[in-house]
Amino acid sequence: MVAWNRAIEEMTGIEKADIIGRNYSNSAIAFYGEQRMFLVDLVFQKNDALVSKYNYIEQNKNTFYAEVWASKLRGGKGAFIWITVSSLLDPNGNII
Repeated sequence: MVAWNRAIEEMTGIEKADIIGRNYSNSAIAFYGEQRMFLVDLVFQKNDALVSKYNYIEQNKNTFYAEVWASKLRGGKGAFIWITVSSLLDPNGNII
């Protein structure tokens, strides 16, 4: 995980210091109530089952844009969230 803003801290209860630089897979529980793949996983491999979990999804090269209902956010009240993910590239265009 390379980015985690104040709004997500407030919605999930997970502080930035506890997630940045760590494996993101456990944070899915704070969003969905279960451990599952995230949108960023589509950057590395196509997965129709994962795509079906999003209300809206669009791809432009190596960037994905999506909207999803995250039922566990805001203390279980849930929220629709808009997500943008892409791979990080080195100066030669290789995924790092």
